Amino acid sequence: MTVSENTIYTIGHSNLRLDRFMDMLKEAGITTVVDVRSQPYSKYCPYFNKRELDRALTEAGFRYLFQGNMLGGIPDDDSFYDEEGHVMYEKVASTRAFQEAAAYVAQLAGEQPLTLMCGEENPGGCHRHRLLGPAFAELGLEMVHIRKDGILIKDSELDLEQSIEEEPEEARVETRQLSLFETI
Repeated sequence: MTVSENTIYTIGHSNLRLDRFMDMLKEAGITTVVDVRSQPYSKYCPYFNKRELDRALTEAGFRYLFQGNMLGGIPDDDSFYDEEGHVMYEKVASTRAFQEAAAYVAQLAGEQPLTLMCGEENPGGCHRHRLLGPAFAELGLEMVHIRKDGILIKDSELDLEQSIEEEPEEARVETRQLSLFETI
């Protein structure tokens, strides 16, 4: 995959070992980790707790920046949730605090390779894709997700990948390419 200079990366730490996580950052050329978790701690991997992670990343030569209070996916304010308890991402993205934080991070991304970090490995189910992806696209940045297997996937390709994975088996059979000897 060709990555442009107008790229902003994301990564979900999930239950990765810390050394593997840092290796993945190095492989992608990342120098700064922007933590976008609303709740910057991990029950199962305490080395991803805010204080411990900041210390470990700094010692390894990375810059750590917490922005989960502005760019996180779990707002404190109940007015950002619909009747069923789902976050209304468009409403979050329309706030001045969110827009200013996104503009600041976009500026940083233009100066240095950085990644937005959250806890969820799969970006398709995370606010990195649903909230941050559209916001950074509006700011002219292409979002690229670093997956735990080291694969890079563009945010713009994520919906296509997910729709294929979520498509019913019957639909997949009907839309597959026929072999030379099959008929419709």
